[in-house]
Amino acid sequence: MTLPLADAPALRPASLRTAAVRLALAALAAGCVAAAFAASRGPTAAPAAAGIGGASVEIVLDVSGSVADRTGVAIRRALARALTGVHRFGLVVFSDVAEEVEPPGTPVRELGPILRYFRPLRDGSFPFNPWALGFTGGTTVSAGIAAARRALERRGRRGRVVLISDLADGPLDRMPLRRELTALARDSIGFRVLPIPVTAVGALPLYRGIFGRHVVGLPRTTLRAAPRRGTGALPIVLIGIAAAAAAALAARELLVASLRWRAA
Repeated sequence: MTLPLADAPALRPASLRTAAVRLALAALAAGCVAAAFAASRGPTAAPAAAGIGGASVEIVLDVSGSVADRTGVAIRRALARALTGVHRFGLVVFSDVAEEVEPPGTPVRELGPILRYFRPLRDGSFPFNPWALGFTGGTTVSAGIAAARRALERRGRRGRVVLISDLADGPLDRMPLRRELTALARDSIGFRVLPIPVTAVGALPLYRGIFGRHVVGLPRTTLRAAPRRGTGALPIVLIGIAAAAAAALAARELLVASLRWRAA
């Protein structure tokens, strides 16, 4: 039931103002909710190419006598460069023969125990690595690439092969190496070379002839670090949205009070 009020026309402007303020504050609150939802979804950077869909970077690491005893620092730097922004990897080491150390899809954190073999001791020498007994110290790059390709295919993973070597391959390995590089290209497996030392040339013309002149080094997209979750501008954005929502609620309490009147 409604009761007529003689002063109703005089209250109409205040009623319209109150309704307008309520609509504005409701729109602001809805905007805060939408902004919070959008902020919680991004921004996000695209993951490294090797981290999409179960792909893996397959490292082929030269541990022959011409490398392991004098380029430990360079090896660590090359490994860090090859795996920047990558979540999963596989590792094949080779000298005259090859050995799979880590299968494709291994978390990058598992690389830590391997790196200790390439850190010099106090006397400047390097720790005895577990592959020295089975390797003769020669260099057969094709063996390492073949093992990496088979590892990727055996586990049904996409990926890219990164060769870290001084490229001092034996002359008898040129034809097997060409066959293995051609097999990588045929199977659409990406391939990159990180020479150590960087002045090494070796069989670079062969690599470039099959994979192009940019086969040496890594593309910039590979070196982009993956975004760290829980850091960056997102918390600041959410704090600002929360503050705006609190301000809207406070404004409602101050500006949208119920109309009251008293008898004269």
